[in-house]
Amino acid sequence: MLYHKNACKKALVGVTMPLKYIKERHARSTLLGKIAFGYMRRGFYDFAKGFYTNALNLDPNNTEARINLGLCLKKLEEQGR
Repeated sequence: MLYHKNACKKALVGVTMPLKYIKERHARSTLLGKIAFGYMRRGFYDFAKGFYTNALNLDPNNTEARINLGLCLKKLEEQGR
């Protein structure tokens, strides 16, 4: 809900806290992908890249994370990083 109200910073804090309690690989991968997307929306592509990489390490079949990692890498390339 906070994400859709453009309160990404608050949403990231709220989503990151329960991460330590989620142990199931698929669910953790999905949540990491959502956190990464929030960082991408705020322009923190380096952080997003790390979260997407972790998400894919947990679940290589996470298609959403794979696609968004590609977009993130493209943005980093455009910025010369």
